[in-house]
Amino acid sequence: MVRVYGRSGCGKCTSLKEKLELLGVSFESRDVDVFMDGHEGWRTDGSVDLMTHICTIETKDMVDGHIPIPIVEMDGEFYAYSQAIKELKAKGHKASTGAEKMELMAAVA
Repeated sequence: MVRVYGRSGCGKCTSLKEKLELLGVSFESRDVDVFMDGHEGWRTDGSVDLMTHICTIETKDMVDGHIPIPIVEMDGEFYAYSQAIKELKAKGHKASTGAEKMELMAAVA
């Protein structure tokens, strides 16, 4: 299962979701702000895992002191945008047309 943690209005989040669709990857989209705030069911819905990941992000990987989003969860592991695309491509997910391939190459450049 692939989960994308992002925010509404986030251009990179939208771009990642488009890339996942091009690769034929089904995913669940989650609002990172909801999962970072206390809410009903937080112990069982993956919030603890997400928060643990966020706490381990090194300062050098932050963007202007903020957590880089989107965050992608695959098979219990968390990845940043470009690393997630590389991992999926390594697992055999590929775009089907030349134009889609060019888009994906630009995403990880």
